[in-house]
Amino acid sequence: MWRIIYISSTRISWVTFHILI
Repeated sequence: MWRIIYISSTRISWVTFHILI
């Protein structure tokens, strides 16, 4: 369960990072 949350969080962070750059 926590694995899914972790993956989702990482993906959101990556997307945000991409948007900022």
